[in-house]
Amino acid sequence: MSVPGFMPQLSGGGGAAAAVVSFESSAVDGNSATIYTFSGVALGAAAADRYIIAGVSGDSAGDTTITTVTIGGVAATELMDGSNSQANMGFFIAAVPTGTTGDVVVTFSGSKARAGCACWRATGLASPTPHATLQDTTLSGAVLSGTINVPSNGFVIAYDACDGTITTTWVGVTEDFDEARDGTNRYHSGGFDLVPGGETGRTVSATYASAPTAQIMQAVSFS
Repeated sequence: MSVPGFMPQLSGGGGAAAAVVSFESSAVDGNSATIYTFSGVALGAAAADRYIIAGVSGDSAGDTTITTVTIGGVAATELMDGSNSQANMGFFIAAVPTGTTGDVVVTFSGSKARAGCACWRATGLASPTPHATLQDTTLSGAVLSGTINVPSNGFVIAYDACDGTITTTWVGVTEDFDEARDGTNRYHSGGFDLVPGGETGRTVSATYASAPTAQIMQAVSFS
C-alpha cells in the first residue's frame, strides 16, 4: 500500500470554498475471490464534507460486473463500471465524514483472480456527480486514450489496470502510484491533475512499454 502525503488545493471562484483533492492510498489482493476486503486503507483527514472517490479493478477470464462497493462502511455510488472480456473496472464515490482509515469492500458478480483499489479524498465538491467520464477498453495496442471535459476550477482522476508486468506512463494526470496487484505483475496505476482554468477535450492516456492484455482505463472529472 502506498500513501503519498500530497494535498494540492484548487482555487475557488466567486467566494466559494476551494476544493481540496489528494491521493490517499492504494491496495491490492492477488487471491481469487468474488468479494475483496481491502482493510484499513488510508482515507485522509476527516471532514464534514469529505468524499472518497475510489477506483477499483479486478481481472480473470470471463466478463463480470462490480455489484457493490462500500468505503468505510458507507455504500458507495457507482460513477462508472466498465469491462472487456477479461477485466472489470469502476469508479465509485461515498460521503465518509469520519475516520482516517477504513475498509474498502468490493463485490463482483463472479470470481476474479486478483483485484486492486485506489482512494482519493475530496472536499468542497460542487457536486458528487462527475462533470464528465472517459473509458477505453481496447484489448490491443500499447496505448489507452481519450478526451474528457474538465470544468473551471475542476480536476480529473484517472485509473488503469492491465494483465502484465508493465507499468504505466500517464499523460493528462500526474501519476500517484503504479504497483502489481498480485505481487509481481498485473499492474494497476492512477493519478490526478488540477485544472483551475478548465479544459475542453483534455487528453488522458495510459501508455505501456509493450502491449499488455486485459487493459482498461477510466477517468472522471469534477468541479
